[in-house]
Amino acid sequence: LAFNKTLQNKFREAENVYQRALQRATACDLKVTEAEIETSLSNLRRFKGEFGLALNSMERARQKYEELCMPGQTAICSLEIA
Repeated sequence: LAFNKTLQNKFREAENVYQRALQRATACDLKVTEAEIETSLSNLRRFKGEFGLALNSMERARQKYEELCMPGQTAICSLEIA
């Protein structure tokens, strides 16, 4: 839903959906899902021109992937950050 809202340029609605999803994933201890949502939030914030927030979100995702021993995803996040 949030991805579709982003494509429709409804950024505020998309961010709200992502934030609710992130809270649920955190509450359920779904680490991979948390990292995926952080990555999506980073992309949304980049589209909005909020580059500092985008970098913060991507770094949180990268750290989660690193903790989960997912080197492919960690590398993708590192490339996005660069």
